[in-house]
Amino acid sequence: MEAEFKKTKEDQLKLAKLLKKLLAKEKEMGELVGRDKLSKLKVIHSFQVANQKIDHLTEELKLDEEDENIEEEGFIYVKRTIYQNVDVHFGKYRREISSNFQKTQISLIDSEIKINTN
Repeated sequence: MEAEFKKTKEDQLKLAKLLKKLLAKEKEMGELVGRDKLSKLKVIHSFQVANQKIDHLTEELKLDEEDENIEEEGFIYVKRTIYQNVDVHFGKYRREISSNFQKTQISLIDSEIKINTN
């Protein structure tokens, strides 16, 4: 994801330089016409899309960093019965229950789902 972030940043820099050239040309000639005007509009749109993508990637990187810092522990308490073939999920971790259990604690400890019967 960081490679994609760097590539997007480089693309944004190229677009910014091109936009600067087009704006300088517009200043010299007055209003742009034809292909130059169309090019300017395309570059502005691409620049906005690149900015949105960078914002999105920045948010994802922040969330990934937060997820890495969180110590992952979770508990599910079953008072009655949990049946076989039930999938238990703790975020990205998943385990299928192989048999029926009653009065059970299912926990996520050190990236592993464990079943404790009382």
